[in-house]
Amino acid sequence: EEATEGFMSVEGLVPETEYVGLARSFCGPNISAYHEFSFTTPASNCAAPTGAAALNVTHNSALAVWNATPGAFYYRIEIYRATGEQVGGAETANNSFAITGLSQGREYYFIVRVVCGDGSPSPFAAPVPFTTETLCSTVTGVEITELSFTTAAFAWNPAHPNPTGYQFRWRVLGAANFSFLNVSTPSVTLNGLVPNTKYEFTIRATCSGSFFSDLSPLQTFQTFAVEHVWPGDADNDGDVDRTDFY
Repeated sequence: EEATEGFMSVEGLVPETEYVGLARSFCGPNISAYHEFSFTTPASNCAAPTGAAALNVTHNSALAVWNATPGAFYYRIEIYRATGEQVGGAETANNSFAITGLSQGREYYFIVRVVCGDGSPSPFAAPVPFTTETLCSTVTGVEITELSFTTAAFAWNPAHPNPTGYQFRWRVLGAANFSFLNVSTPSVTLNGLVPNTKYEFTIRATCSGSFFSDLSPLQTFQTFAVEHVWPGDADNDGDVDRTDFY
């Protein structure tokens, strides 16, 4: 950057950080050599927010709150899964933030810091962990109880705590779209399948308010192949010909 006076202001620097700069002067057509200088920014008076907590946690949302910081310009909040994957973040002028779009029965945490009026950010406050409610558990214990040329039957453990039903989804392996069947009990029978064909399927529980559980892991099955049984010399005429098929 260029300055017409013997000084200039630089904004957006990080507190307690050493910087190195270069400066030179322009004197008509002549340009001086660069002069190197260094400086260290002082510690920020902007302290990390205190009193952070997660309130009103539901199956897909939570309210993040913290104590207001005097002189705050805005706050920065970041939301993570317990595994460390960031799933959200925002800047807000308020000392609270509604976290939405979460998955049921999952562990999360959020961190928050303040940016003060001079533009300097505070350190992040300690992570605040929370776990969303579970409305319906993922289906487990899936078994194939019957399998034939065109039929397959399945059963699984009941979901908890209070499922209203189940959605069974299946398709030919490699197909783009699933067919689905809604049932009220933890079992289902499929008819009209194609012989000697591999399918894949998954199941999810239906909870109150038309909310679904996570899908169970994809599993596969294959219907039996049709065996062609030749009748032999059915008419006892000494040879096998088309009359033996009638």
